[in-house]
Amino acid sequence: MDEHEFDALFPYRPFDTKEATQEGARLRRCSSLASALFGKTPEDLQQQLLAPHPKIPPGFSLNDSRDLKQHTEQLLAIDPTVPRWARFSLFQQMTSRTIAFGIQRYSTFEAQYKIACCAMEFLENRR
Repeated sequence: MDEHEFDALFPYRPFDTKEATQEGARLRRCSSLASALFGKTPEDLQQQLLAPHPKIPPGFSLNDSRDLKQHTEQLLAIDPTVPRWARFSLFQQMTSRTIAFGIQRYSTFEAQYKIACCAMEFLENRR
């Protein structure tokens, strides 16, 4: 994916204060869910991958998990060799670090995407 394809994922248009407030709240919820699901270390990710289902804190909805899945999917689609992203050392760390899950190995973003998908599936099946 090049930068033009990435930019196309986020269509730009004018928005008002109410929309900005709603989007800010949605992003905070998504970020809070990501923090709770992914933890702070690769070991936290590995623990979630090994669990029968992700440990989802109370208060998060299926829509929250869908938002998180979408965001992790977008991060996973980024080509780290594109100069725009190559200068971000944290991004490089996230794509180069591997998480072991049985015989499979995932990058940090791949592990996060898998956990987000499992969380969404778990919440869908609980309805």
